[in-house]
This record gives sequence, structure tokens and C-alpha cells, in this order.
Amino acid sequence: MLHMTECFANNGAHSNTSTGACTVTSTVDTLQNWCLSCTVPETNHDKILLHTSDNKLIFRWESDSPVSCCVDRQSFLHGGRPKEDVEHVETCLVKVIKKLNSLRLPFKFEYIEAGDPGAFTLVYQPNCWDPRHGVFLASSFFPGAELGDRKITLYKDAFKTNFRSSIYNILSHEFAHTLGMRHWNAVRAEVQYPSVYYPVRPEEYHSDSIMGPFDHPRERRFTKKDSAWLRRFYSKPDGSQIRNGDNVYTIKDSPVRPEGADI
Repeated sequence: MLHMTECFANNGAHSNTSTGACTVTSTVDTLQNWCLSCTVPETNHDKILLHTSDNKLIFRWESDSPVSCCVDRQSFLHGGRPKEDVEHVETCLVKVIKKLNSLRLPFKFEYIEAGDPGAFTLVYQPNCWDPRHGVFLASSFFPGAELGDRKITLYKDAFKTNFRSSIYNILSHEFAHTLGMRHWNAVRAEVQYPSVYYPVRPEEYHSDSIMGPFDHPRERRFTKKDSAWLRRFYSKPDGSQIRNGDNVYTIKDSPVRPEGADI
């Protein structure tokens, strides 16, 4: 989720959850992150923050499964975006995929034209407005999302003159959520949606993280430390545990293409 001041996640945890922005139902404690456009002057980062569930499972994508990504062109065109915007988004997505593959995670992202229900799909919708926070630029999902929920949504304001040139950065931030990453301040600002630091007690942190605070989305990009911690997290065996004080969290691999799914 792309935020510039404050962000919150709308997460359906084995139930229907309505936030005023949307309602999500899920059997896996997941899945919709809303990113806002606001500004947060704050603090240093010294770890990455991972999404977890009420039952202390940390979902991630299983290894060795290609992740297909596409753009739902019709959602943009029917929403009133010109062809030039669609082509710009496609170009940015290809660049993001190249960057994701450079992180050396145990699976590869690939660009496809469309038609795969299991794909991570970029779609367009009019702005979602929340009076507490402001206008959303984009929204995303976490690992474990059901096939129909694997959408990264760009909203109208992402195409304003001061943001359009940063859609690559916006999408990079949203794809970080699809890998399981949470906002730098989620422990405080999104307390109703569980998260856990990894590593639990880091020695240092970086304020320029892809999930860190920023004044403009153009400032956000994957750093070497983001990449290193993601590789370390994804290299741990399925079922590994992360201890944080009295809490024990279990890593749970989620299939990119569920067995028996009609894909």
C-alpha cells in the first residue's frame, strides 16, 4: 500500500470485515491493504515488518512457483484512463518485475498479457476516500490471498501530474506488500492487524526502506537491506518459527497456484 502520511490495512480474518472502504471475506487472514496519500515525518527503520495473522501464522509464497503479473487494460480504459496511461502502467510493471527478480527470491515474477485467474493483476478504480486519512493512491494484498483477491489497484490520484511519474515507485511499494511486508509504523498505526518485526532484535535499520516514511512516493524503492532481509525470510524452511518475546510465529507457505484450482 502506498501511503504518504498514514496507512491502514483492511484485513478479513476468517470473517467479514467492513471498513467503510470495502468489505473483504477471507479464509486466510489477509488481504487488502489501503495506501494513503499523506505525510509522516518520522523515525528510523531497523528491520522489516511482516504481516501475520491472529493465529500467529506468517504467510508467504511457496518457492519455485512462477508468479504471473498482468494489467487489466479494460478496467483502465472503461474507467476513463487514456491509452497512454495504460501503456505507462504496463511499462512500469515490467520494470517492477525486473527489479523483483533482481532480489533473488526463490521464485520468479513474469509478465503476461492477461487471461490467467491466478495472476497478480493491476486494475484501476476511482478514488476511495476515507475522511480520516485522505485519498488513496493504491491498494494491494498479502501472501495467502485467494485467487480473486490478488489485485493491485491504482486509483485516480495516482495519475495526477505530481504522482504519475512515480507509478513505478508506487507499484514497487505495493508489490512489497504482496511479499508480506508491512508499513514501517504498522505496529502502532495498524494495531488491529497483526504484524511482527523480522529480525526480532536487529542491530540497525534504514529509514529509506520501501515501506518507510516519505514525503513523495518517488523516494520509495527497494534498498539493499530490504532485499537482504526478504531473502533471509524467504530462505527459512516452511514451518520455521520466529520468536518475539512470549509470542511464537510460524511461517506458512501459500501456493501461488492452489492444487485443484481451475487456472
